[in-house]
Amino acid sequence: FLPSGAVAYSANIHSSTPSMAWTLREQGYNTSAFHPYYISGWNREKAYTYLGFEDLTFIEDILPENILEMDPLSRMEAVEKIDEDDGDVYNRDYMSDHYDYEIIQDLFEARNTANPFFLFNVTIQNHGGYADGFENFKESIEITDMDGDYPQAERYLSLMRASDDAFKELVEYFEDIDEPTIIVMFGDHIPSVEQEFYDELYGMSINALSVDDAMERYRTPFVIWANYDIPEKNVGTISANYLSTLVLETAGVQLSDYERYLASLSAEVPVISSLGFIDAEGHAVEDSRDTSYATLIDGYECLAYNNLLD
Repeated sequence: FLPSGAVAYSANIHSSTPSMAWTLREQGYNTSAFHPYYISGWNREKAYTYLGFEDLTFIEDILPENILEMDPLSRMEAVEKIDEDDGDVYNRDYMSDHYDYEIIQDLFEARNTANPFFLFNVTIQNHGGYADGFENFKESIEITDMDGDYPQAERYLSLMRASDDAFKELVEYFEDIDEPTIIVMFGDHIPSVEQEFYDELYGMSINALSVDDAMERYRTPFVIWANYDIPEKNVGTISANYLSTLVLETAGVQLSDYERYLASLSAEVPVISSLGFIDAEGHAVEDSRDTSYATLIDGYECLAYNNLLD
């Protein structure tokens, strides 16, 4: 419901704002946020505090100042000496998912064991752009069945492969932990690689995609994994605004009134996005105003406005 290009962290979060973190904190959880990049990015230092996170970790807490001030090539060389036994601290000029998850393990082991623990981690390894290759990242994926040459897409897919490998390591670590633990992995935005790659993939210009195809292009998988028995199921297609509610339900945590409202709304309109909407029968539309659930969307927009801005 925000304007195109809006950055809520910077523009809209100026005081305590309801969130999943507050829901958990009010039920006795210690809440932590970790992002292996600069503390100034997107106003995270202030926004995370307003969103209910008590403990914050950024790249300044991990790497010494003299390394952070180096030029990119010198920094990439220097960071590998931070943990020479590991040797996989950075991929390109960003912290690798592998090392990010090493930090997660450290934060988990240093937690206050008297309280349950919640950590929100935004990784950085796969950040764009993808125009340049780097010697400290060996690409493993080559596209062999398309007509065009797409080095940026190959680089992105190689980074995704590295993410898969690192995620496996994270899961294997928590498999051996006695503390009941849930891990949620989800992607946050579409990669900006060659438009010609997408055009060939779809067999048409991406500017001519239907509503269904455009929404499919922005679809990203997510997984909720636990080191104890939870029901195995495919929940189908939902939008990101419902993900925290689904996670809280899976964890058996008490929902707030707002999250109970979202759980009810998701049964009627499981996808709400800036591109369009998908109803419970799987019908996609670009504009909800002429649909049977227009009133539901209008009500949600009012509540979202009240929750964030008023």
